[in-house]
Amino acid sequence: MVTELSGPAAVFTRQLVSVSFRVANLGLAPMTNAIKQRVWLAPEPFPGDFVGRICFYSGQEGIPPGFSFQQSVSVFMPLEPGLYWLVVVADADNAAVEIDKNNNTMLGNQLVQVVEEYTATVATDVTTALAGTPVPMPGR
Repeated sequence: MVTELSGPAAVFTRQLVSVSFRVANLGLAPMTNAIKQRVWLAPEPFPGDFVGRICFYSGQEGIPPGFSFQQSVSVFMPLEPGLYWLVVVADADNAAVEIDKNNNTMLGNQLVQVVEEYTATVATDVTTALAGTPVPMPGR
């Protein structure tokens, strides 16, 4: 199961950021199959409604009961600005033999605000002009 998840609170579109998570074996037997973790962004806080996988990590096998491992992965943020939930799925391919698979997904406890990398604002006092008339457009 995913026991910890952390990532950025505000980022630019297409920015490379670090996401960290911890996967633990809280069962009574060792994990014998290799499990894959996936990192997603979701526009709503409901697992299954994902906009796209932003990272894939092929993970660990042979994790004894009570042990865990920490991962930090670098992922690119999406092109579309907006508010997203960060989601990690511990056993994305359902490879682990376990009784309860409902604890394999963790939703971040904060929204990630993805904003456009560059914006510009310009203004002018000219409302009508003949073709070829210079139009000053101060901006920031």
